[in-house]
Amino acid sequence: MTDGLSELEFVPVNGKYDMAKLKSHFMKGGVLTISSLTALLDKTTRILDIEHNLIDISGDTVVWGDFHGQYFDLLNQLDKCFLMERDHTYVFLGDYVDRGEYSCEVLITLIAMKCNNPNKVILLRGNHESRTMTQNYGFKTECIWKYSLDIYNKCITLFDSLPLACKYTTSLGNFFLCHGGISPNLVVLDDLNLIDRHVEPTSNALLLDLLWADPITQDELDSKQIDWNTVDFIENTGRHCSVFYGFKAVDKFFKKNGFIGMLRGHQCFHNGFESHDFGNEEIETPLCFTIFSAPMYSKSNRGASVEISEGGMNVAKYAFAKDIKKKYNPVLVNGITCGTLELFKDLKAFVTKFLEYAFTALDAEDLEMEDIQVDLDDIQVEIDVDEAEPEPLEPPKTDEEEPPATPKMAMKKMGMKTAMAKGKKMMSASIASAHAASAGG
Repeated sequence: MTDGLSELEFVPVNGKYDMAKLKSHFMKGGVLTISSLTALLDKTTRILDIEHNLIDISGDTVVWGDFHGQYFDLLNQLDKCFLMERDHTYVFLGDYVDRGEYSCEVLITLIAMKCNNPNKVILLRGNHESRTMTQNYGFKTECIWKYSLDIYNKCITLFDSLPLACKYTTSLGNFFLCHGGISPNLVVLDDLNLIDRHVEPTSNALLLDLLWADPITQDELDSKQIDWNTVDFIENTGRHCSVFYGFKAVDKFFKKNGFIGMLRGHQCFHNGFESHDFGNEEIETPLCFTIFSAPMYSKSNRGASVEISEGGMNVAKYAFAKDIKKKYNPVLVNGITCGTLELFKDLKAFVTKFLEYAFTALDAEDLEMEDIQVDLDDIQVEIDVDEAEPEPLEPPKTDEEEPPATPKMAMKKMGMKTAMAKGKKMMSASIASAHAASAGG
């Protein structure tokens, strides 16, 4: 766990977690105590474990897509939604972690909300809620840095417990909600509850498709020169796993199970929201809608949420929360650079600690992808806490366009030879001084 951070013993009072207190603490760069976070994770996992793979919901509902560790945007959108002040159900479609800088804060906020309102806050599993993805796209590194390996493992256990889909009953008709999409192995809804979800997605074809599949695009139809009304499932060449699902498959699944539409996440679109007609230009109402809630995830995209009520479907779109500093005056721990304001007060000690780990890791014969990666070029040595502000990341739109980097690849890419050489000298000098002091004392 990172040294020097303010710790909050975050426990429920009268059965409820204080969300305002949590937000205030996170905005000051704090973390939770290991004991209270352990209790929160265990409690949430127990709640999730009693939920079915498929959850039935009804009534006014707000649906969010991927947030990918963008904590400020999560807060911004929850505030604008007047969260918990209305009698709505709140559904999150997965991909809470990875790539963004504050995955721990996003996850902790959502699971605390879940504990406060188990039947009104629905957390579905995304493809990033897995061991493989979190090892390669940032969450494992961040979680270990801020907390511990044991906490990371408890998060993975929680991820395994997340339900997979919702059947949303409305006066307009029924909607199917999941992260990715349907599967050739999904014929009737009862098939969903036959899945053992407490595994890695690659262990089960249906589970994999629910988290990874995509609606087929017109470009894909054109490139393969196939008619839209003949496509059920084809290989998902963009992701190199799972499937594209087409009009024929969706139409059959909807008619068999009584759906009029699907809400899913998983893909970043410029406006944060996309409708899919699967090539059928004559269809009056799109069969599928993609919701992506993390603005500025890829260049200048907006985030979105969807509210469905008796009045119909309303789409809210959000720009990047650039004014968050004025509203909250945040001083958070950056999960990507793994830096802290407190440690910057003693940069020499920080560099020594980092290099001692880095050189040990790089010399290991069995180097693993999950070894901690730190970009020293991103660390700001002099930080005015009144001016510190998170910057948006610009990762690729899909999980497959950029292969995960091993520490050796990352070091080479960062151009850190000079910094590492100087840092190693600092480490040697520091160790020598420590030995001398020990010998003299």
